[in-house]
Amino acid sequence: MFKAFIVDDDKYSAEATYRMFPWEELNITRVDKIYNPVGLTERILNEKPHVVFIDIEMGAVSGLDIIQKCNEHNSTSLFVIISGHDNFNYAHTAVNLGAIYYLLKPIDLADVENVTNKLKKLLTNDDIAILEHEPPKDLWDKIVDFIKKNYMKKIQAQDICSELYISSTTFYNAFKANSGETFIEYLTHYRLEKAMLLLRSSSKSIHEVAEAVGIKDHYYFSKIFKKYTGMTALEYKNKEATKSDAAQI
Repeated sequence: MFKAFIVDDDKYSAEATYRMFPWEELNITRVDKIYNPVGLTERILNEKPHVVFIDIEMGAVSGLDIIQKCNEHNSTSLFVIISGHDNFNYAHTAVNLGAIYYLLKPIDLADVENVTNKLKKLLTNDDIAILEHEPPKDLWDKIVDFIKKNYMKKIQAQDICSELYISSTTFYNAFKANSGETFIEYLTHYRLEKAMLLLRSSSKSIHEVAEAVGIKDHYYFSKIFKKYTGMTALEYKNKEATKSDAAQI
């Protein structure tokens, strides 16, 4: 029913990935192992595999660059990163590009289960996603509603795609059409607006406010708050308190 690519310039790693996954359970009836990434973008766009398991570093070719190029051409393939590097920058870029999972070599059985469960949700309909053809305004409302209900938690693009059964391409196109911002920018700005509200209206400390809006790294919170408002969180809190005092006189 579904088709998958495993892309890895290491044949042994590709074979190991193939042996780890329950293809029948996922209704994936064809799995192509690709060891040479040359011309891969065109092949993905032409053959339209439902899922692509892809390594990041393949000689001079980057799996992340291939995902980005596929996104630019509105590919509906789901991407699972397979990497031998526990690299934050790689993982961060992969998430921003809409990869549904970042697998580390050697692949852990718990990760296989997590990826399998995500794919079961996403490979539900023939078009992969239930909401792919929903009116854009309705889909955008659902995305925004999810963010409003979950901004205080650790959420990623793949969480929303899984919840709404949409592809990463549909997800990012929704942001491009409705906000002009990336998902990370939109989520960060939403959290900062909530933080400003809490600083104005509550007695919470700055650390408590950061935690309450889903930003656990307090240094990072301070940095982006100043960039967004032009002042530190403490300066903002004191300024709002002064306004409030003046209004009561």
